[in-house]
Parts: sequence; C-alpha cells; structure tokens
Amino acid sequence: MNHLARQLLDIAESIMASSSPEKSKAAFLDQAAGLFNDSRIILASIKRKRILFVSGGLTPSQDNEFAGAIKGFIHTFSKQEAPRIIREQEMDGAGAPVIHPAPGTLGRRLLWAPMAGPCEKARHALIIALNVDEKRDREIIDAFSFASPFLAPIFKTPLKRWFKNRRKTAAVVMAAFALTMMIPIHSRIHAPAQVVPRNPHYLFAPFDGIIKTLFVYPGQTVKTGDVIFAYDIRDMEREKDEASHVLAASNAELARLEGASYGSPLELSKIPAQKIEINRRRLEVDFIARRLALSKVRSRADGVIILDDPDALIGTFVETGQLVLRVADPEKTKIRIMVPASDSGAPAKGARVVVRLDDNPFRSIEARVERMGFDVVLSDEYVPSVIFDAAWKNDSGDVHPGQRGTARIMGPKTFLGLQLFRKPMVAARIFFGI
Repeated sequence: MNHLARQLLDIAESIMASSSPEKSKAAFLDQAAGLFNDSRIILASIKRKRILFVSGGLTPSQDNEFAGAIKGFIHTFSKQEAPRIIREQEMDGAGAPVIHPAPGTLGRRLLWAPMAGPCEKARHALIIALNVDEKRDREIIDAFSFASPFLAPIFKTPLKRWFKNRRKTAAVVMAAFALTMMIPIHSRIHAPAQVVPRNPHYLFAPFDGIIKTLFVYPGQTVKTGDVIFAYDIRDMEREKDEASHVLAASNAELARLEGASYGSPLELSKIPAQKIEINRRRLEVDFIARRLALSKVRSRADGVIILDDPDALIGTFVETGQLVLRVADPEKTKIRIMVPASDSGAPAKGARVVVRLDDNPFRSIEARVERMGFDVVLSDEYVPSVIFDAAWKNDSGDVHPGQRGTARIMGPKTFLGLQLFRKPMVAARIFFGI
C-alpha cells in the first residue's frame, strides 16, 4: 500500500466517523482534492450519468457544457472497471465529440476511478482533473486500485440505508395494514328502504268493470263506510232494465198459461217450465241489483288512503279481485328494505337495523328485522333484491308511509378486511372462474 492510498483511507476513516452519510461525500471530495494540488474532483453516478458532487463546494448543474462533457465522458468510459489515466488525445479519438469541452474545462489528464466493493459492480466513479506531475500517474492508479473497495462504502452506504429504511417502513405499514384488516367488526349491509304501512286494509275490485269516479286522493283520511270509488253502471242499468222486462213478460206468460190450463192439458203442462224460467229471470235481476249495490265501494277500516297514481285508476277496467288501493293507519308503519340478492344471506331475523330517512339524514331510527323474503325481485334501481321487513324498535316519531331513505343492517361478526374486500374478491373469483 503506497503513501497516497494510506492518505485516502485515513481521510475516509475520519470522515465516516464524524460526518453524516450525505455530508461525508462532499467532505471526502474536498479533503482528497488537497492530495492532488487542489485538483477538481467530481463524484458521478455511472448508471444515471449525472454529477452528484463537485469538490470545492460547487453546486453541480446538469444542463451546462461542463455537465454535457461529463455525461459524454461517463458514456464512453463507463465499462472501464479499473482506475486509469485518460489523456486529452485519447478523449478526442473516443468518438464522442461532447467529451471535449472548451479549453481548460476538464484539464489535460483525467483520472477515471470507479468505486466498487468486493464482487460488486461500480455504481459511482470519481473523475479527477489531475494537476500533478505525470510521474505520479502510476502511484495514483495503484492507490485507487487498492483503496477503491474501502472507499466504496462512503458512496453506497446512504443508498443502502435508504433502501433499508424503505423496507422497514414498508414492513411496518404492511404489518399495521394486516393488523387493521383483522379487527373484528359486525358485517354491515346498506340498502334502500321505504316506510310502508303495517297491516293495511286492502280494497279489491268486487266485480269486473270500469272505474268511473274516485272520491278520495292519496293521503286522505277516511272512516269506515266512506265511499272510495264507483263503477260505471250504465251497462248494468241497461241489463237490469232488460232483465226486468223479460221477468215481467215471463210473469205475464205464466198468468196466461194458468188461465188456459183449465181447458187445455197442453197449456197445463207448460206451467212448471215457465215457473223455472221466472225463477231464473228473477235471480238474474237480483244478481244485477246486487252488483249495482256494490258499484260504490266503501272503506271497511279507518285510516288514510295509500295510492300512487289516482289518475291512472279513472277509466281503468279492473277484474274481480284486483287490488285497487289500500287504507292504512298512519301511526302503524314498518320499514321495507330492498337488500341486494348478493347480500341477502348475511343478516338474520332479529338483526339490528339503523334507518336514515332522506328528509333528515342526520336522524337515525333503530329497527329489527322481522321478516326475510325468499323471492328475488327488481328494486327501483333495477337491482336483483330480496325484500326484508323491519319493525321499529321504539317510537318511530313523525314517520309516515311513502318516506324513503337508506337502511344499515348489522350482520354477524367478521373481519374488517373481509367486510371491505368481500365484493371485490367475489368479482375477481367470477372473473377468473375460480
């Protein structure tokens, strides 16, 4: 080990013991420059072809003529793995014009000294514009050949530490994320909800016909016996008149037969059949009369009218047994939840429900699931859903049928990660066919 190599190692040892990793680079360049008669020393990144530090406290620039010359110099000699002296004429013949800068910029002789540890590829290199006697060239090359493995840690330790800290940070973040995903919580399902009446009274069409008049409007309060709607009875009245005339004619025929039966056995034999015909005609008249009596449909319960579109009923033909409207007690309501079919298996009967209605999103009302459907139907948003009915846990307050909102159903216990990523995992499983 020659004297110059010892001096370089002494500088490196003193700097690494007293300076931070970032400051050690600049300090080494400044102190090492004194060993070469204050020659300019440049620390460059071989892979990125950039100037990292310059001795003398100069700020490295990447977009001037000097930086262009250094970049071209690194591009030409980056494959040189051993220290060597490069003279100006060798740079001229290297085939890279950008290497040759303005006179005096880099100097007449340059030292190329890659910094590589044992069994490693050099990531950094020192470029020194030598201002010393050419007789010391061999001493300089031997010194850097010997000292390079010992000087490399000065330049690569911060990089390793950065990666090490990055790995530690990533490990801590991943561990914290994994622990967070393992937090036990109750599974939750959010679904659209609507307030509906509990045990309403249904009004069905008593017979086939056309609704002529609707005497109520949605939300109207009605009492038992109030007329709700009436049929168009013009055809029934005509049928009744015709049946009455036929019945009168049949009675007149029976009277004639009874008078003629005293002298004619044939007329006497027609009397039983005529009486049967009269009974049939009388039943027909009675049937039409009963239909006329039912033509004005009355409420059989107290409550308010539940009806979506009253105009759609007027002039509509309804069949016997068809639902026309409902009468419900506004104080007796429940919540109907359209749970997506993919979530319908999570909650159970008696599960806790938190309802927030659209008219007051900050107010929450608690309920309990009391019925779960089985058939899949389309919700208003055309999502395949299952109907859940929930009863209010306490007094629901000022809530009336028709109000809409969202419901949060509490399901069984699960992990936070499964709650967050259950649907993405199902989508991925379906996509990949697992």
